[in-house]
Amino acid sequence: MNVLHFKYKSLGPCETFIERQLRLFRDSEDIQADFLYIKKTPNELSCPIDFRSGWFEYIRLFFLSRKKLPDLIHAHFGSNALLILILTLFRKLPLIVSFYGHDVGSFPKKNMGLNHFLYHFLFKYCQTVVAMTETMREQLIALGCSPEKIRQYFVGVDPLKSRNRHSSSLKNLLMVSSLRPKKNHALVLRAIADLKFSDIDLELKIIGDGPCRNELEELTSKLNLSDQVKFIGHISDREELSKYYQWADLMLHPSCIDHSGDQEGLPSSIVEAFSTGIAVVLSDHVGLRQIFSESGLYTDPHNEKELAKIIRSLYDCPKLLQNLERQSSQIYAKSFAANKNFEPLIDLYFETSV
Repeated sequence: MNVLHFKYKSLGPCETFIERQLRLFRDSEDIQADFLYIKKTPNELSCPIDFRSGWFEYIRLFFLSRKKLPDLIHAHFGSNALLILILTLFRKLPLIVSFYGHDVGSFPKKNMGLNHFLYHFLFKYCQTVVAMTETMREQLIALGCSPEKIRQYFVGVDPLKSRNRHSSSLKNLLMVSSLRPKKNHALVLRAIADLKFSDIDLELKIIGDGPCRNELEELTSKLNLSDQVKFIGHISDREELSKYYQWADLMLHPSCIDHSGDQEGLPSSIVEAFSTGIAVVLSDHVGLRQIFSESGLYTDPHNEKELAKIIRSLYDCPKLLQNLERQSSQIYAKSFAANKNFEPLIDLYFETSV
């Protein structure tokens, strides 16, 4: 079977959840996978399979002979799928659409509701819709998708090197995520400032980049945290990334639904963190507690005082921190380490192409 993966832009620097799906098919004997994108994105991830790019490559699919067309098209992000839907209708090709977060939350609300209207056509004519979580499945149904078309699938993560220590005290904090409002870096900065007022000085390293960097750096300076907070930028090398998990005593990921409706899907960085055995403070804004059980501590994503209180409790009680580290390792071993992600995706392709 020949599967064409489609995305409007090339792989963004944080889109490892798509890169991994493509890489799964690199040595497959059953699936020939190719990737098509229209525009190049800055600091793109390297594509692990054969790819084509540009409007010419897109348009020529309308004129290829039937035998040269793919058997199936897998579109990544519902917003991107609207573009390839025209082709699949014209050439009568099966279409799978994977949703990841903002395409469920903020995108349908844009253009005065026109995007939501267009989704009705997408849901009607595509064959399969892929949701990462049960919460996302419910949101897609609310947007008008038939429950019978929805399949849940988590792409998995590549584990990072396990930490070689337990934290004897809480000194070093880590955030690993793109610099966007939904990742809630500002909440963390305000919580650290609150702790500093109580004479608890902690160091925070922020890995990632994005449109909010200047704004967050200005907030860091305004809160007098420049000596405690370091913006590292995006790190693609996984060996280097592992070193920061070795350094850190606690990871923070109190994400939220931002003012535009942008939201998480299933954050791969949390699963990566669990694979290292680090303790994590997160939020439950898209049903993450249901996914990760009681591993980690959950905070209100709109209350920096509550986050500061949680961090202080770990600062005052290193044994609680060590217990959370054990829970992280356990939830990864139980729910994510042995998950086979390749076979379910192949089954999904063959089910859709029938």
